[in-house]
This record gives sequence, C-alpha cells and structure tokens, in this order.
Amino acid sequence: TTNVTAYYRIGTSGGFTTLAMTNTGYITYRSATNIPAQPAGTIVQYYFKVEFSGPGSELNSPAYYPDTAPGVPGSYGIPRSEPGQVWINEVDYNDAFNSWGFAFTPAFIELAGIAGFDLSDWSIAIYHEITLISRYTITNNTTLLNESGGYGFWVLGNELLPDASDQMFTNLLWDIPTGIQLLNEVGGVEDSIMFGGVASGFELVSKIDIEPAGTNGVALIGTGTNRDDFAWAFDTNIVFSTPGAVNMGQIFGDLIVPEAYITALIMKTNVQFTVVGNPDNWTVQPMITTNLMANPVAWTMVTPFNEQWTGGTNQVWFNFPTGVTNPIYSIRLTAP
Repeated sequence: TTNVTAYYRIGTSGGFTTLAMTNTGYITYRSATNIPAQPAGTIVQYYFKVEFSGPGSELNSPAYYPDTAPGVPGSYGIPRSEPGQVWINEVDYNDAFNSWGFAFTPAFIELAGIAGFDLSDWSIAIYHEITLISRYTITNNTTLLNESGGYGFWVLGNELLPDASDQMFTNLLWDIPTGIQLLNEVGGVEDSIMFGGVASGFELVSKIDIEPAGTNGVALIGTGTNRDDFAWAFDTNIVFSTPGAVNMGQIFGDLIVPEAYITALIMKTNVQFTVVGNPDNWTVQPMITTNLMANPVAWTMVTPFNEQWTGGTNQVWFNFPTGVTNPIYSIRLTAP
C-alpha cells in the first residue's frame, strides 16, 4: 500500500501544516483541501512524503519530494500581478560595428507591458546553455511609462545605448545557445526564450547570426494586448531595431479593462471600501449619488479621500459626506 501526505507552511520558518492527499487514480493524488489563498509577496513552502508497505519497502520508504525535504522544501511565491502583462519584446544580441569602428546595433534586451506596471525587484537572467551567466535586478520604484497607447518599455543596454533604462548590460548574447528569462519579484518565470538551442522551460527562437559581427536581432510582431498575442520575427535590417519603442509590425490593441468590484463597505466613524480585481493599479476614484433613477445618474467625485493599493486590492476611505442622506457609492477606474 501507498500513503501520500503533503506538508506546507506560510513563510520560510516555523512548523509545517499537514495536508491530506486523496488517490484520484492509480498513481494520481491530489490534496483533499486547498492551501488557503495568500496575499501578494507571500512565500509558501511545501513537500510531499510517500510511505510504502510491502516487500522491499524497508529499502525506499519513506520517500520525499523534493528529495531534499523536509530540510530544503519546495516553494512558490505569490506575485503582485497576473502573468502575461510584461514580456521580453525585442532582443539585439550583439554589439555590431561598421568599418569605422562605431557601433550601429548596440546589444540590448527590451521589455514591454502595460503602462503603470510596477517592475520593482523583477530581474533578467541570462544563460549559456543551462548555466546562469548573469542576472540583472530592476531597481525599486520602476514603473512602465505610457509610451504607446497604454503600453511602455524598459530597456537593458550598455553605454552604447544612451537611452537605455539600465546600462549595466555587459554580456554579449551571440554565443549560442543562450537563454533569457524574465522573473517576477518572487522568482516566478514570466517569459523565457533561447537562441540556437533547446532547454526545458525556454521557448526556442531561431537566430540567423553565426558570427559575432552579425547585425540581426529578433522582435515580437502582431496585434494584441499581452505576450501570447505576438510572435517572434527576425530583425533582418538594422533600421528595424527599435529599443524603447513599438516594434515594426507590432500593434498594441485596446487595454483589457479590469473587472474590479467592491467586496466590503464599512460605515462607522468614516466610509471604507475594499476593491478587488485591480491588478495593474488603475487610478481609483470613489463616486457618490443619491438617486439611481435619474437619467443620467448624477455621479459626483468624493474629495478628499485616502487610498492604498496592494497586489490588486485597493483600500479606500474618507469622511462621511456632509449634508447627504441615503448616499449611494461606486468606484471609477481610470487607466494609468
């Protein structure tokens, strides 16, 4: 017989909570209950213990996954925002020089995503085959500007690219196979590509330069609003290199409006809202009216008010409006 038990804890210290597992097939198990939902930034550690009985079980029971558990358990983190909103958008993988020795295609890695997105503590990791070569961490208080129809860019370059967001890029990428990963603030992989090779967890992007003096890069093209809407194309002419701008052949579609809604309304010493479903931190404005039967309804902005956003949830509070009876409240969101 086989018995499977899961263990988890919130954070990286303290005791583990037992999570019973149910056999749903011959070799398939799933937890009988879910791990409770956690706020953004939380690290959850876990491991599995498998116990066997029968002939020979004394040789391999119990077994653990990961095999380093419980001393070194597995883990995952809860990111601030849903995946797919920021991605690797363009790569020039080599500094190419003309016959006078001046670089005309500086190497860079460009990210693109929804304007207002917080990139604090995100990182870019560069691999040769499966060996990590370097990692660049984006500094705190870094957000994407609205540079193209509600979308913005962040560029990792070097001193040859004076307009780069960060000029610490020193590792050339032409030596294949090379992988690039975009990691969120809790270490989750948001996007990953690999030139000239195949590795688990990386999307293969064929590159056509085989010499360090090549002049080609790759860029996403197509029409859409998130990473999955675009496809890689070769940048076969240096005029197509567009660091910090929309790519040739790329069109950003309409922004997806968040499905935000009020989950709590408390009226005691003041008025307090809890608004969920705002992962990209759209601007929140509380509104008030006294008559929903009017056509049109006369909504008025509440001023002043206080607001705090954390991981897709807004806390909004303000003093009771003076001279208003039977108030009706709503929330208006404005794209960043």
